[in-house]
Amino acid sequence: MSRKLFYGGGCNNFPGTETIPFQWSDHIMLEDRSIDHREYLCMEDKDPKSEFAETVIENLGETGTIFTYTGYEAGVLKQLAD
Repeated sequence: MSRKLFYGGGCNNFPGTETIPFQWSDHIMLEDRSIDHREYLCMEDKDPKSEFAETVIENLGETGTIFTYTGYEAGVLKQLAD
């Protein structure tokens, strides 16, 4: 079984809006203990919420443990899901 480390950053660059997630990084420890790394970083001047959600869903898969660095990242993800 693989383990995943997930980090979702957030910023508030759009006036009058909530925190916007713009980055995630996925480190997967494979059964042979090698690491697979995937990431997303929006560097364009746009609201990246849809693209962030689509790419994270595409890459997470259905197994593994998701970790966040702090409760802040978990809150940003929950806010995005709502």
